[in-house]
Amino acid sequence: MKSDTGSQHRDPIERAHLRDPRDVSHTIYRYPPGAELLPLIGRYWFPVWSVPAGAEESHKAVMAAYVDVLRGFLPIDEEGQLINEIVRYVENNRGVLRVGQICGRFNLPERTVQRLVRRRLGLTPKWLIQRRRLHKAAERLRDSSATAAELAFLLGYADQAHFIRDFKKVISLRPGQFSELNRG
Repeated sequence: MKSDTGSQHRDPIERAHLRDPRDVSHTIYRYPPGAELLPLIGRYWFPVWSVPAGAEESHKAVMAAYVDVLRGFLPIDEEGQLINEIVRYVENNRGVLRVGQICGRFNLPERTVQRLVRRRLGLTPKWLIQRRRLHKAAERLRDSSATAAELAFLLGYADQAHFIRDFKKVISLRPGQFSELNRG
């Protein structure tokens, strides 16, 4: 992909996706939007996958689902704007966050928040919070010598084992392995 200036552009750190850094099955290219879209869009993402022969149809289905999720972020109505605010609140939260805090912030019952987010994004608030935590963990593991115990505490996990299980389930690596591969 070429940017507006004609040069090749790729974020040096794959912050948008939690994955094993040795996974070369896809690359994410990111570009800033034009000034007129900046209030609505943070960046354009262009994923490029290596799709094995014969898997094209399943790949198209995944992309169609991805586009449906993205539609939930377009502020086209009051509900869409509320979902955007909830997602921003999760993204901007720097510490421990629970579904109950989202409900209190927006003065909505927990079940209402769960239904709204699930209907508009196809995800749960718990999923959004977990991903935010894991992104914070990955960022710290790339930039510092934080231990799994320190990260578990900082990110509000009940214990180190719970944090390691979540991290490994999503990234397929233990935090220490991820740190070694990303700092090498």
